[in-house]
Amino acid sequence: KFKEHSRHLYLLGLILGGALFIGQVTQVVTATMSHPLELRRPWLLGLSFGAAIVATVFQIGGWRAIMAQLGSRLSWRASWPAYTIPFVARYIPGVIWGYLGRSHLLQTRYGVSPTVTNLSALIEAGGFVAASSFVAASAAIVTGDALLFGLGAAGCSLAFLGVWVARWLARHGAFWDRWLSLFGGA
Repeated sequence: KFKEHSRHLYLLGLILGGALFIGQVTQVVTATMSHPLELRRPWLLGLSFGAAIVATVFQIGGWRAIMAQLGSRLSWRASWPAYTIPFVARYIPGVIWGYLGRSHLLQTRYGVSPTVTNLSALIEAGGFVAASSFVAASAAIVTGDALLFGLGAAGCSLAFLGVWVARWLARHGAFWDRWLSLFGGA
């Protein structure tokens, strides 16, 4: 029964995401046609597109490494659609659709537990917070921007606190299992 419901939610998410994406593309095309676009350096557009592709490849590689450490080794062929499904969901209010789609795809096609898939997303998000905070704090040191440094340092502190809390929870899992069992199971 769960698989049937999740398949319907997955399909609904893809339909909604596709419709909203087509709507946004139509708006961009209409706005571009009414206001002619002038590219002064078109090669920069190509360069930035290439940089975005390279960054995406690195992100997928990092996510694959996280999944491998969690016990689910995925090929590059399996990783591309699984990693990019949440990109479609950016057009649907609420981020959860993309992650539900990723969990559904990996569970139905590759037998990966949704727990592992969702845990990998949390680890990845923590890594992004830590990396971007470190970059912000480093840039602030170079530029002398105190506000940016404070935000970067706060983000780094938040990331380290998250790691500490995760390690504490892992060591005290029995306590949390008993507590969660009071609310209907783990």
